Amino acid sequence: MHFTGRTWRPPYEANSIIIQATSGCTYKKCRFCSLYKDECFRMSPMEEFEEDLAEIKSYQPYARRIFWTGANPFAMSYENLKLRALTVRDYLIKCQTMAMFASIRDIRNKEVWQLKKLRAMGINGLSIGTESGDDDTLTLFPDTELYRMEQEGQFVPAITHVPPSYHAKASRALSNFNSSC
Repeated sequence: MHFTGRTWRPPYEANSIIIQATSGCTYKKCRFCSLYKDECFRMSPMEEFEEDLAEIKSYQPYARRIFWTGANPFAMSYENLKLRALTVRDYLIKCQTMAMFASIRDIRNKEVWQLKKLRAMGINGLSIGTESGDDDTLTLFPDTELYRMEQEGQFVPAITHVPPSYHAKASRALSNFNSSC
């Protein structure tokens, strides 16, 4: 398996198969996160990704959930995400969920039809690294995308569930979008 830099996954992904899709972070400016400060962002080469899938298949051919590591693999283009999702399907035919970290910026850069297609391909477990859905806490971090979107009255588009630990306000914003997918 090819892993470089920090490999981290949320606790609720503890039983998921892990594959590296990216390393580092595209943003590296969050005041609340120091995980990837010293790592350059890079996408894992498709050749490595496929080699890792072949190895996963040899040990877990019926894996149903796979977590793509890296700070925000959803930064990849729609075409790259699509290619990798279809490749996962080729190797792991029982896989139902491909989960990964995503930033709001990277979700907003995709068209709604692209989000729907990616969800249909199995990319249906995005973890969004928001520090809070609490108004008082957000005012402490006015440089965050979530704070700016809230001030503009926008909802956060997503193609995933929100873990129960997230605040109710963020959950409501995400569920408004999810119900239309």
